[in-house]
Amino acid sequence: FTGDVEVLGAEMFFRPFPAKITQLRGRVLVADDRLEIRELSGQTGGGTVRLTGTMDWSRPPFRVDAELDGKGILVSLAGILKAQSDLHLGLHGNFQDLKLAGEVRILKARYLREFNEKLPPLNLTPAATSSKPPAPAVASTPGGPDLSRMALDVKVTAADNVWVANRVANIETAVALKIGGRLGAPVVSGEITAIQGEATYFSRQFRLESGSLRFVPPALVPLLDVQASTSVGDNQILFLIEGPLNKLSYHLTSQSGQRQEDLIALLTVGETRSSLTGRGERASIAGAAVFTSEPLVNALG
Repeated sequence: FTGDVEVLGAEMFFRPFPAKITQLRGRVLVADDRLEIRELSGQTGGGTVRLTGTMDWSRPPFRVDAELDGKGILVSLAGILKAQSDLHLGLHGNFQDLKLAGEVRILKARYLREFNEKLPPLNLTPAATSSKPPAPAVASTPGGPDLSRMALDVKVTAADNVWVANRVANIETAVALKIGGRLGAPVVSGEITAIQGEATYFSRQFRLESGSLRFVPPALVPLLDVQASTSVGDNQILFLIEGPLNKLSYHLTSQSGQRQEDLIALLTVGETRSSLTGRGERASIAGAAVFTSEPLVNALG
């Protein structure tokens, strides 16, 4: 086949991506050894996309060179994250050695899930969706593209307006991440940095002083570092959280140098341990549960 096709209206859907592209228009040229897409544009996620590129089969293995530009694309992932982004991505290489590279610039985003809810699994390959072996597909046949092996080099950035917004926290962040590795086993590096915000704990409002979530390969678990403060009467209390996300350590401190158990008692019942003890046995028993750091750790965990 040779010639050209003018696309007046079409839809496309790619399995690894969360939204289909509609209202496609543009021109496709076909030669005996290549296919060329000239400015194929459409809509997805309330935004616009533009695709250009070539597929060359003049000699094996087939080669792909394509560029995808997107403006104002809104994506919602399983009720966890809603984001609107601009993007520029390039797909280059032969079918056995594809690489997706470029940048996704987040315009605004909201992380909505509660901290105590377990995240659903992210299925990137057919094998991850079932305990049964995957059925043979085009991707696994000789000469066919295996998307799970596609190399990644994508930057994800946001100067601001990326919010953690749930019942516990309302925090604005900036994002500077790099996604490498392969589509079937991505590797994330970089940092999410807190800009401003507040969180509620022990029915008290904490103001965020600083915070970051750092992804440091080869570790799979990111490192959290948060400092927040609150006032109880004349006491200014600083709350520190740090360590790997699955093994955090917690610490309370104050300018007055009060002990940890007194600060916990202040947060929970509004009085120090010594003042409770000084008012007799009943007050001491009432506050006994907060005299160690265990409730603090359990509740945060």
